[in-house]
Amino acid sequence: QALFDRHGPDDGEETLESSRAWQHAVQELDYLDQVFAVDAKNYHAWSHRQFLVLLLAQYQQQQQQQQQERQTSLESSSDSSSESSSDIWASELLATQQLIQTDVRNNSAWNHRWFALHQGTTHGHKNTTTTTTHKMATLLPTELDYVLQQIALDV
Repeated sequence: QALFDRHGPDDGEETLESSRAWQHAVQELDYLDQVFAVDAKNYHAWSHRQFLVLLLAQYQQQQQQQQQERQTSLESSSDSSSESSSDIWASELLATQQLIQTDVRNNSAWNHRWFALHQGTTHGHKNTTTTTTHKMATLLPTELDYVLQQIALDV
């Protein structure tokens, strides 16, 4: 089972180059899934995964913005630019959850979980400080409960 939900861009007018870049990034993520199956604490693989996920989130955000520019509808909200990449961050949280359940002492998975939480709350927002503070305040109790549950399971 792949750790990353690989949904390509929904834009029907994407260029061949961007499609190839997307597919290459997805292939690299598939390879990283194989690496984690052998060594779930490989620092270099986690670092590369963070780079790829951030790149894909930025790409999806750009696609969303281009799509919004083509639309003349007034229904789109000013905050919707982050929605396109939210599925990436949610997928990453699920990926870390799977690896943490396997080994609660996997500091690399915990670090990546924090990365995904932080990037998922700040990515694509114009008023980053206010938005981040509000979203993190909302997420912290849930995340603290998750951490305490995982620690309790390991005792």
